[in-house]
Amino acid sequence: MEKVIEIQNKDKKLFYRRYIELIAPVIGLTQRKRTLDVLALLLYYNDKYLVIEDFKLRCKIIFNYDTRIEILNELNINMNILNNSLTELRKKKLISNDNLINRFIIVHPDEDFKLTF
Repeated sequence: MEKVIEIQNKDKKLFYRRYIELIAPVIGLTQRKRTLDVLALLLYYNDKYLVIEDFKLRCKIIFNYDTRIEILNELNINMNILNNSLTELRKKKLISNDNLINRFIIVHPDEDFKLTF
């Protein structure tokens, strides 16, 4: 049996934020807003740079300084808060110590912004 969840807004950043809210209990994340926001943006940037086929290179770009600054500005947080969120995500094994996003949580929305389980 398939379960389809449609995200009403066509904004990819919002899509990933709602996706993270949905799977947070399954992946063992607390409902700490900033950590969920950071993870959602990491997934968004993974999708944004999907044209880079080499996953390790893509993650290197996602975690580089310039992208981190974009995340800080987007979420209006400082580097300490970002680093604390990344540490929490590493402890939950959602990102590795090598800054690779766990492929288990990576999704790419279709053109209708639907998730099918």
